[in-house]
Amino acid sequence: MDAGRQSEVTCVDFWANEFGMRVRIALRELGVAFEYVEEDLRVRERSELVRRMNPVHRSIPILIHHGLPVCGSVNIIEYIDEGWGEARLLPGNPVDRADARFWADFVDHKVFGAQVRFLESKGEEKDELVEQLKRLEEVLGDKGFFSGDDFGFLDIVTIPFSSMFHGYEQLGRFDLDVECPKLTQWAKRCKQRESVLTCFELVSVMKINYDKTGVGVTMNPGINAGGHLPEADLGAGDDDDAACKKHIGVVSESPVSTLEAAYLASPFIV
Repeated sequence: MDAGRQSEVTCVDFWANEFGMRVRIALRELGVAFEYVEEDLRVRERSELVRRMNPVHRSIPILIHHGLPVCGSVNIIEYIDEGWGEARLLPGNPVDRADARFWADFVDHKVFGAQVRFLESKGEEKDELVEQLKRLEEVLGDKGFFSGDDFGFLDIVTIPFSSMFHGYEQLGRFDLDVECPKLTQWAKRCKQRESVLTCFELVSVMKINYDKTGVGVTMNPGINAGGHLPEADLGAGDDDDAACKKHIGVVSESPVSTLEAAYLASPFIV
């Protein structure tokens, strides 16, 4: 981030970070313009910005609002909801709100923990992951979204993990449409929302560039304003453009490097 210029709202994140995707989705849901700053977690040392804004954990995402940091993805979503949410992301009823927070904690610990073990085992430890996803599906039930008819807090907490669904299937050799059909249909509904689609477009573009060059794309005004990535900035030409459009909402036909990137990030995200 340019030391001579400071945006009102800045999101510091890594392209493969499911936890950071939550923050970007929540900001876009509530129409909050923000600057996106990429923190490359493939580099061992954290940037000066991260060390300064989150000296305790040195983890991302970090929301910087008027120069002050807010850390922890769920904490950030609640901050955004309270600060900008005319249509609230969290349920209004205290019992429903507590329940949503309970299941957000389940996603953070049970689902994410199972994902890490799945990646460590190179797909062998798939039973635990499928079990936790099925439990989430039970919470969803026959509802359109976790809170009912409206996309909300628990959907935002959970939907970034669907960016890994295709990778789960390829690495673990199972079909989520068979194992968790309601959950995969829910994911498709979520991906119809511009806030989610925009976030997954960035994952697709970064994945393409990561595979080709070992580095991500340079951030541009379209992303920094919280908008779509302009097609002119996709990379080396029409092939990348077609590939990006093909892979919007999925990881890739060869998902391993994206999964490895997420695993690499796991000690530094929350």
